[in-house]
Amino acid sequence: MTDSDLRPPIFIGGMFKSGTSLLRAMLGQHSAISAGLETAWFQLDWESGLGRGEEPLADYVSRTAGFYDEDPKVAQAMAVASPDPEAFIDTLLGASARRAGKARWAEKTPGNVRIADRILRRWPDARLLHIIRDPRDTFASLRQIGKWDTVPDFSSRWCDTFGAWTAFKEAGIVTNVNGLELRYESLVREPTATMGTVLEFLEEPWEPATAQHQGQAQDFERVQAATGKSSTTLARLAEPLSDSRIGIWPQT
Repeated sequence: MTDSDLRPPIFIGGMFKSGTSLLRAMLGQHSAISAGLETAWFQLDWESGLGRGEEPLADYVSRTAGFYDEDPKVAQAMAVASPDPEAFIDTLLGASARRAGKARWAEKTPGNVRIADRILRRWPDARLLHIIRDPRDTFASLRQIGKWDTVPDFSSRWCDTFGAWTAFKEAGIVTNVNGLELRYESLVREPTATMGTVLEFLEEPWEPATAQHQGQAQDFERVQAATGKSSTTLARLAEPLSDSRIGIWPQT
């Protein structure tokens, strides 16, 4: 499979702790879609050679290579040959999709919904998936991990996320053709119907595997090996699909 064989990419986003990782994992079970770990590609300062949090870009590239089972030296060569983050992500994720024998790739970083205009400038035929969760449960999840867990912090991030997405829709940048909203609650309670809608939007044939998430631990292990850190989100992906995270807000 060559670059020209790959179909338009898919970008998944939404508020942090809204089910973006679960959607990515379920979508990646489709035979045509390669869906790896998030890259936070738009946070890179390519010209200055800096990754997230002003880390050296080389460190970011090596870590992200580990997420995608790519040789770090090969990934560094990809970065050197890339004029911007978009080109690097296109090359890295494209290579990953081809190794898996899949026709397209999906990238999941929650903030993707805030940069839909940038995505569509680089990938005009891309498809965007915005997953939305009850804000009370989203806030409860954030409180459990101690991140953006004050009302002002959460409110600001919520408004930034949905304000940007709404503005893109009002400007005609995000349309019914390139953008789909879905609910986390529907995904876990009605996975067959919800994933059917997602695949129809993506113009991919139905595959039951996308609605039968039984849990997977490899992503947690991959991140821990590459970063030395654990992730509550990825730890939960090792568990079977469940609606147990719906209605958690009264407990926090």
